[in-house]
Amino acid sequence: MTKDPNEIGALWEKKMRNGGSFFSGSITLADGQKIPLVIWPNGYKKNAHHPDYIVKISDYTPPARGDRKETGDSGEFAGSTGSTVDDNCPF
Repeated sequence: MTKDPNEIGALWEKKMRNGGSFFSGSITLADGQKIPLVIWPNGYKKNAHHPDYIVKISDYTPPARGDRKETGDSGEFAGSTGSTVDDNCPF
């Protein structure tokens, strides 16, 4: 079976003890780097302009500096200790 070139990952629904649910899975970037994700319902949604779900990187540890491709920037994600965005991200 041929893999869909637009498919970058998968998610699984998981149940919490309190009856709620969330999604857990990962995406794979074009360079093969796998990023684990957790997607939670937005418990603070007050109106239609607020997002339904919040996406977070789960237990993500950036690769050692020597393992990074040269991109002209630090290759860190926004929201980490750096302030740059990884331009290799497909979205």
